[in-house]
Amino acid sequence: MIRFNEQGKIVEFEVMVRPFSALQALGEQMGQRLGAYLAASKA
Repeated sequence: MIRFNEQGKIVEFEVMVRPFSALQALGEQMGQRLGAYLAASKA
């Protein structure tokens, strides 16, 4: 499920993932990508 605000930006994003190992891999990748994004946005 995806929910958008009035400006059309995503404010909520829900994903179902199976099996558990796929969820772990997804979490690891998201952490790496978000970490890089946050570091770049602070620079």
